[in-house]
Formats: sequence, structure tokens, C-alpha cells
Amino acid sequence: MKWLAIHLAVVMTLLAGQVQAADSVPSEAVSPEQALLDVQKKAREAPDPSMDEDERQEIARLQLMTEAGRNYGVQMGRYNRWLAQVEFLNQQSMKLDQGFPFGRLYLRSGTLQPPILDSAEDYRAIEDDGRLRRLVSKNYRTLVQARFRNSPLSWRDFLLPDDAGRPPLPRETLLPRSAKETDLWEKAMREGWSEGRAMAIDEFDLRLEALQRGFRGMVLYRLLALHGMIDPPKVIERRPGDVVTSESGDELLIGVREELISQDAYFVSEPGRWKALDYGFTAPGEK
Repeated sequence: MKWLAIHLAVVMTLLAGQVQAADSVPSEAVSPEQALLDVQKKAREAPDPSMDEDERQEIARLQLMTEAGRNYGVQMGRYNRWLAQVEFLNQQSMKLDQGFPFGRLYLRSGTLQPPILDSAEDYRAIEDDGRLRRLVSKNYRTLVQARFRNSPLSWRDFLLPDDAGRPPLPRETLLPRSAKETDLWEKAMREGWSEGRAMAIDEFDLRLEALQRGFRGMVLYRLLALHGMIDPPKVIERRPGDVVTSESGDELLIGVREELISQDAYFVSEPGRWKALDYGFTAPGEK
């Protein structure tokens, strides 16, 4: 398992240092100046404000407009930062594939995702309304039980955002209509821009933490199972029939075979049973 530690150390150093410094601007990125030009163009197309608006309504509109500018800046700052991070990750995809080979940890020919475990050392807990103090040298727990998947997880499932589309412009009534309003909008948008970039960085850190936790949790399961400290999940096969139809009769299934997790993995509490197991983890009922 030495390769696991080496790969994790290299990849974590790479991501923690290089992704934060990924300030290159991709061709799809939008600068604050270009975003402001887009806003001004759309504002010119908006109808002129009514001359009957009183001062209170105008102040309220300016407040809403400024908030819209800040929100738009937050969205665009986050969008631009994610573009840079995604471009960097794609450039490092080969290293990431090597550093996080999830498929090598899967069971049953890559169809069963192993349990994800967690561990802690020198665990302390206060129980029974403060009457009991529990000290534990090593604590293991199951975060996620084994589950079937059509394909193994990859670093992309953790690090790439679900939606990286460019944010839309605010509605026309919240766009600047004069030089004074444009100055207010630009100031608010630039403030939001910095906030959005920081938001994207924080979000990436959370995704990176989840990637580490998921991968290390699967590695930990394989190590404990190898030493008999946890029993692997039990899988049984069922054959409902060679030919099966739905209850309504509008669907025909031929050669149906089902695989069912009949028992989740569980920790072995008898140290006498802790011994090396077959690395293939062929459990009773498995083939």
C-alpha cells in the first residue's frame, strides 16, 4: 500500500498549492470590464424610467439595483474562478487519475462500491450527563455502507462543479440607467466579484476534503477487511425467472438476474478473528 501514500501525498500537495495559484484566465472567462459593458448595453435597451416616481421609490430602486450589482459580481467572480480551476484540473487529469484510482478499490469486478470508513485516535467522549468519561485509543466508524454503481467514482465526481454555466444578467429594472448609477453598480459588482472568487475557493476546499475522505475511507476498508477486522458486505443473487413481465403487461424482461446486498459490512469485535483475508473478498454467496 506504499503507492497509496505516495500518490496521495503528491496529489494533495499539487492540488493544495497549484489550484489556489491557478490565476490564468481561460478564453471563456469574462473580465469585470466586459461584464460591465454587457450590463450597460442591456441597460440602454431598457425603457426610460417613469418621470412620476417619487424620491422614496427612487431610493428603494437604487438600493435594489446596488444589491443586484453585488449579487451579479458574486456570481461572475465565482464563475471565473471555477473556469480557471476546472481548466487546471483538466490539465492535471492524468496525475489525478493515477492518484485516485477508485476503480482498484471496488469489489465484485468493479460493480460494488466498498464501504467508506473513518478513523480517529485518542478519542474522548463525555456520556451519561457528565458521569462517564470514555477514552478510546482508536476509533473506527462506517460513514457510507457498500452500494452498487454502474461505474466507479472518480475525482471528477468530487472536484468538478455540477453547474459551471455563465450567470445570466439581472432583470432590466435593476440595471443602471445613468452615469451615477453605473458608478454605484460597478463598485457593488467589484465588491461582489472578490466575494465570489473567495466563495469558489472555499467550495473547492470542501470538495477536495470530500475527495480525500472518500478515497481514504475506501482504502481504510480494504486494509481492515484484509486483516479480518471488518466483515465484507454479503451479496446474494436472485433469478426471478428467465422471462418476466411487468404487472401491467406492457414490459417484457428476458434473462433477469438480480444482485442484492443482503448484509452490510460490520466490524468484528473478537480480536481472535483478526487475520488476513483473501484480497479478493469473496464472501459467502458471492461468485
